[in-house]
Amino acid sequence: MSENREPAGNAGSSEKTGEFWGRLACGLGLALAVGGVAGVFLGPGLSVTSGAVGAGLGILGYFLGANRLGTLTLVLSTTVVFFGLAAGQGLIPGVGPTDRDLPAREPRAEDN
Repeated sequence: MSENREPAGNAGSSEKTGEFWGRLACGLGLALAVGGVAGVFLGPGLSVTSGAVGAGLGILGYFLGANRLGTLTLVLSTTVVFFGLAAGQGLIPGVGPTDRDLPAREPRAEDN
């Protein structure tokens, strides 16, 4: 019986490589989450895309072996999504609602 095994010296290298890529994905996800919060206050418009992509990267990092950092990234990114949605509705003080802007004149209004 011959078993296909890796040599003892290389057994942990694939795990370390996966954890490295997991940490890298989580770091990028955290940067997107922080950028999403900064975008709410500094940017002209709101977007929850950075939080959603950050959550996806957190899940990827978790499955690649960065468990704690992946969980932190996922929780923070989900918070950013809800924060962005609340800011878009005008629930955050200092940030006006962005999705309630109405035009000065309704486009299909009849002139009487």
